[in-house]
Amino acid sequence: MKKYVLLVAACFCMLSITLLSFKAQEPQKVIDQYWVLKPGRSISTTPSDYQLGGSPCTGSAEFCGFHAPENGSTDEPVISGDTETDLENLEADPETPSNESGKISYEN
Repeated sequence: MKKYVLLVAACFCMLSITLLSFKAQEPQKVIDQYWVLKPGRSISTTPSDYQLGGSPCTGSAEFCGFHAPENGSTDEPVISGDTETDLENLEADPETPSNESGKISYEN
């Protein structure tokens, strides 16, 4: 009987350790990076046309860059939603600022 109790206790400990190792991890917080056009490229929704940039510019006339999360595996931005729409609008008409996403930067 004593061996049975020890066996059950050992199994319970191993099960507890196993279950604790599968504890759900907190999702990582997505941090937006600032992206600028690579030299010689024009505004597009193609992630490979952009590289990580410095600080956002301020103003209202000329496109500088935008904020978006990094892909994680390709060092390129994730372009989607309103940011993608803003870039499509700018690609079609670079003279008309578009910033529905609130993530596009312009300079004077």
